[in-house]
Amino acid sequence: MRTLAALLLLASALVAQDEDPPRLIEQLGGDDIDSRDRAEAALVKLGRPALATIEKALAGADGEVKARLQRIVASITRPRWTTDLTRALATAKAQKRPLFVFSTVGDLDGYA
Repeated sequence: MRTLAALLLLASALVAQDEDPPRLIEQLGGDDIDSRDRAEAALVKLGRPALATIEKALAGADGEVKARLQRIVASITRPRWTTDLTRALATAKAQKRPLFVFSTVGDLDGYA
């Protein structure tokens, strides 16, 4: 039982280490392209909580790392559009983000 608890503790430490923004940013400059791609995806998944760290790293970055950091910032900050208002409300509430609603006046049939 203690062995299982130790393994679970080790696994949770490894997951936490992989989700560490400075560590992921460091991996963006690594030799292995798969590791760089995984680090980029992980940073996008972390979202806004990692944004301040990413923007600090962006100030001192150059080359491919800078390009990747710029893509990450753009991905995290770009508006997400949807036509399903119910889903948009649920997502905004879950993410604790504002919801902007744009609507048309009148019927759009016949207009493309």
